[in-house]
Amino acid sequence: MAACLAGGYFGGRYLDSKFGTEPWLLIASLLLCLTVGVVEICNMLKKAMKELERKDLED
Repeated sequence: MAACLAGGYFGGRYLDSKFGTEPWLLIASLLLCLTVGVVEICNMLKKAMKELERKDLED
């Protein structure tokens, strides 16, 4: 998650400096990366919960 946010930060700053849109692309890239990170964490939690349920059913 931290790497995703760092990539969004530096990518957004680079694009802002290239296109002169400071700070809009930085904000947009951070929000996009944050969203992707939260979705990925939710997917990991769902997978872990399914594994726990499967183990409970086996016992």
